[in-house]
Amino acid sequence: MSTVLKLDKDDLGLAATGVNAQDVIAELLLPVAERDRELLVCVESRKEHRCKAELSGVKSPYMYVRKHRGPDGALRLRAAHLPTVHEMTAEESDRHKAMKDFLARTAQAAGLEVRVEKEKGGEVHQAAVLSSRRDHRRGRRSRSGL
Repeated sequence: MSTVLKLDKDDLGLAATGVNAQDVIAELLLPVAERDRELLVCVESRKEHRCKAELSGVKSPYMYVRKHRGPDGALRLRAAHLPTVHEMTAEESDRHKAMKDFLARTAQAAGLEVRVEKEKGGEVHQAAVLSSRRDHRRGRRSRSGL
């Protein structure tokens, strides 16, 4: 189906097509891993124009939909571009390992317990560092960085 969805309308602008908007909304809200990544395309990209997001550096024409609470408190659907699928290179992998090691050493020096996830052989996998306080509460960094 090549139809422009109107996310600000309850029926998504599909009333004349006979398509059940609630079924479409349910599919749109599925995690991208559970649906076709190419299900939604930016309207401007479809017209072979560049939208504001693409002009600011977004490379993927594909979209996802999420629920957003507006200033009036009402839940609405909002579309956003998906990140570009990215293959990791050997250089990035080495840089990632170095960053992981740095984070683990820094957290340990600050007195935090550290658990470093190991890479699984043969799989493309980003290993991570988890640090927690001794009372096992995980800290969160605030937006201000404090």
